[in-house]
Amino acid sequence: MNIKKILFSLVTLLIIGGGTGGVVVYADDNQPQAEFTVDGKANEFQTDKDTTYDLKMQPGDETTLNLTVQNLSDEKATYRIAINPAQTSDNVIIEYGKSGNADGFGAKPNIQIRQITEISDTKLTVPSHQNKAFSIKIKMPQKKYDGIVAGGIRVEKITESSKEGITNKFAFVKGLVIHQNDNKVKPKLTINSIKASQYQYLPGVIVKMRNPTNINITELKMDTKVVNDKTGKTLIKKKVDQGSVAPNSQFNYVLRHDGKIPAGKYHFKGSAKDKYGNQWQWNKAFEVKEAVKKETNFKVNATSPWLIILLGVIILLLIIALIWLFILLRRKKEQENAE
Repeated sequence: MNIKKILFSLVTLLIIGGGTGGVVVYADDNQPQAEFTVDGKANEFQTDKDTTYDLKMQPGDETTLNLTVQNLSDEKATYRIAINPAQTSDNVIIEYGKSGNADGFGAKPNIQIRQITEISDTKLTVPSHQNKAFSIKIKMPQKKYDGIVAGGIRVEKITESSKEGITNKFAFVKGLVIHQNDNKVKPKLTINSIKASQYQYLPGVIVKMRNPTNINITELKMDTKVVNDKTGKTLIKKKVDQGSVAPNSQFNYVLRHDGKIPAGKYHFKGSAKDKYGNQWQWNKAFEVKEAVKKETNFKVNATSPWLIILLGVIILLLIIALIWLFILLRRKKEQENAE
């Protein structure tokens, strides 16, 4: 079993496009079949010809984005193409990997990137060392709005390894931002709910936050804590130094705890500040009705290919260790006999 291939198969490569030129996606120096580029031509509505798709359009305007996928590998490849709205991960980072919530999270008007775009091809098969074009039509609604509608054009190649039974994913994401004017919008960062629960097998306080405005939040600094009302002691602390929140999005802000969270009454307290000086303060009460403990008996799917690979690697390392131990003992015995 090739250890390098196993480690390589566990990697998902995501590159965020920084310009209208192409970006080569490399999987591995010895895996040329995983290489491809995505080129985007400049558009008439771009505010800056040297940037990604930052378009300034008016109600009723229409345009078409023209892009090309070039397959640099020695075999034909199929690519999935999607437009996903900008969202906020639980790590407080803007991402574009999911389809999102069409209902939005409170922004008025609620304009979703998928509502105003249409992809010519959701799947594209490209022969070896050739390229194929696809396009995205944009039709602005008649509504006027301040702020931005943000998303990402995601091109994903999937290759399957028949020997290991592993699916590798390689993706390229190009940002797409559409605005009508340069009017300033004041972002909001509100708390929707707070609860104590398991989060990735550890106890945690999950604060559901949302930005119900059509503007993003950048360079966000957060300083938060959970305080026990009865004792006045701080149970958990958490800081964020370089967070970002997508417009019209919701996320789980999780304060994880390595011990038990006792039942009782608590307060979530915190402050935050972004790049432009916008500030937020929170002091919200919540109650934990039942103590939350560490998860100790979570189930693992025994048929999972990842588990099989992990067991294979462990067995291989044990065999190598036993062989090495045998060699060392044999050398030691030979030295003793020689003396």
